[in-house]
Amino acid sequence: MGLRLTHGHVPPFRKAERIVPKAPITLPYDMRHEMTWYDFTNKSNPLGAPKEIVRSMQDSLVSRELSYSPDPQGHQLRHMLSMKLNIPEKYILVGNSPTQLMRLAAEAFPPSKVAIPVPCPASYFNSMKLAGHSVVSLQMQSTFATPQVYAANETIGDFNAAIIGNPSIPASRFSTRKTVMHYADVCDWVMVDESYFDLSYSGESMISLINKYKNVMVLRSISATYGMPGVPIAYMVASEEIISHIKEFFDGSSNTMFSEVISDFLRNDHIYMEHTHDLMDSEIPWLHSMLSKVPQMETFAPDGNFILCKYDPDPSLYLGAKSCNDLLHKLQLKGFLLQNLQGWPGLPGKGYFSVAVRTREENEALIQAMRSTVVVEMHL
Repeated sequence: MGLRLTHGHVPPFRKAERIVPKAPITLPYDMRHEMTWYDFTNKSNPLGAPKEIVRSMQDSLVSRELSYSPDPQGHQLRHMLSMKLNIPEKYILVGNSPTQLMRLAAEAFPPSKVAIPVPCPASYFNSMKLAGHSVVSLQMQSTFATPQVYAANETIGDFNAAIIGNPSIPASRFSTRKTVMHYADVCDWVMVDESYFDLSYSGESMISLINKYKNVMVLRSISATYGMPGVPIAYMVASEEIISHIKEFFDGSSNTMFSEVISDFLRNDHIYMEHTHDLMDSEIPWLHSMLSKVPQMETFAPDGNFILCKYDPDPSLYLGAKSCNDLLHKLQLKGFLLQNLQGWPGLPGKGYFSVAVRTREENEALIQAMRSTVVVEMHL
């Protein structure tokens, strides 16, 4: 199958077939309350949920608003997002998480050959494969940047769909507008995951491409932006044709009343987001710089609010942590949780882990704990 120019083209769809998901498996107990943790696996906003959102949730509980069935179409949230993003409501679909919306979109299209730059979350691969698509990996190991589409085509052959992170997970690299446009030109459809875009700096959102490219979809996480991972709310921005067709696979019954409760805050989030951007502009480069000074630590320059690191020390060195697993285990015993990336698609070798950017106090505590773990004082 050769590459096809699809500028302004509406991608083909498949017929809707509803599949009832299996019930999730939960742990029998929760250890998070047994001690104070510094959770650097949590990529959501370190400022936490705004007090206005918390107050709105409390008021809704007192007024028994949550005893009513939620609006499955999310009209109120879509209306607020429409004003905030300056796009029509019909271009917006509300869901629980970017992964859920990615899966729904995958089910809406006929089987495709999907190119996915790696490293990336396993959920990208799983969402595509479960929907009947085939997957090919794209990789630039030196920088983990998104490869240019024409170079990728020469390397792996033809493909007709793609998933791109902006910033990418876990490499924390932005994709340029021109790169995404080139993918949109040659693919039937392109998904851009911007789950953590609002928590990054100096990037360019691909939402502005929606009017020009009817085959581009952008995924966002409200839960991550406003520091409330326990309340899953996300949305997709795409052409009216794509949104209308995905709705054939999604009845909105999994949406919650909280998506309506928090919608009023979106019109007045300016101060909160200014504080967020000030924090990220300060802490992303600071934490990256301090991590790079830990002995035997390799770091990759981040664009988002998480930093890809590699710790695979020379075994001949006298260090307090002999491997990445050893380091993460010892930090956990001190109350610091970091994300082990062992087994993630596209990470060559071993020793990779990810550090989410938190507040300065938390970041300083992590650096102190990490240095005291790695550096062994010699007492003569």
